[in-house]
Amino acid sequence: MKKTLAWLLMLVGGGIVLVGIGTALRELGSLYADMTTDPLGQPEGREEAVVPAMFRGVLIGAAGVPFLLTGSLMLMAARIRARLARSGSRVDRLNARPPQ
Repeated sequence: MKKTLAWLLMLVGGGIVLVGIGTALRELGSLYADMTTDPLGQPEGREEAVVPAMFRGVLIGAAGVPFLLTGSLMLMAARIRARLARSGSRVDRLNARPPQ
């Protein structure tokens, strides 16, 4: 159950982060495309007008980071617990052998 929740949190957080990155890069790409097609025909302050839209994308991506980190920490803790359980059982088997 915890592993499923961890994977779900990671997928949701990663998706939100990717949407935020995509939003910011789309604005940057539109600015670059406009500048390369008609560099002298751009209105004044076009670069400054793109900054709030890119910042909005960054904020969207930042909202997904806590979900992504929480899921990855939960998954890492589950893996460590499973590894410790496996190593503990191996030590018990070695200690249970009769002396030779």
